[in-house]
Amino acid sequence: MQILLIDGFHHTNEIPTLVKCELQNRGHEVTILNLIDEGFETFMSDQERLAYHEPANLITEAQIRSAELVRNSDGLFICYPMRNGVFPPHVKSWFERIFIPGVSFVFSKKGRVKRALKNLKQITIISLLEPGGSPNKSRTDPNRSLLRAIRMNSHIFCKTDLLYLESRNSLQTEIASTINI
Repeated sequence: MQILLIDGFHHTNEIPTLVKCELQNRGHEVTILNLIDEGFETFMSDQERLAYHEPANLITEAQIRSAELVRNSDGLFICYPMRNGVFPPHVKSWFERIFIPGVSFVFSKKGRVKRALKNLKQITIISLLEPGGSPNKSRTDPNRSLLRAIRMNSHIFCKTDLLYLESRNSLQTEIASTINI
């Protein structure tokens, strides 16, 4: 399986590397996309906002590269730390710029939204909780909302997982035991 691993950490972190190693040990091909290195730490530009509904709405190299990687992947793994109960702004920025018309969804002739990421058969969010934090398993959990939003545009039988990493002591063991692919 071809997997795109989104690294949503601000600084170098061992979690994406451990996830990549675990997935490769299970026989998957993994590509890591670091959102900070790709330039997604800034908000959507005025040009990107104006082009959102245009046919040629991928206007930056980072958008084009990310969209191509998402379209050519069978699985999407997203790793990020939680801060103040939400995911980092550059993760949101990436979704606003990549999950746009023509990439994650298309419109039918009648104007209905149709899923466009039928290639995605596995979506996993790996969320590092704040020290002393506990998973928010309510309906208002931003991780669940993000997972639902991606799932709605994916393959009809797409599997989803939401993993909460709580400790930094045994990350490798925790990652190996919780990844279901």
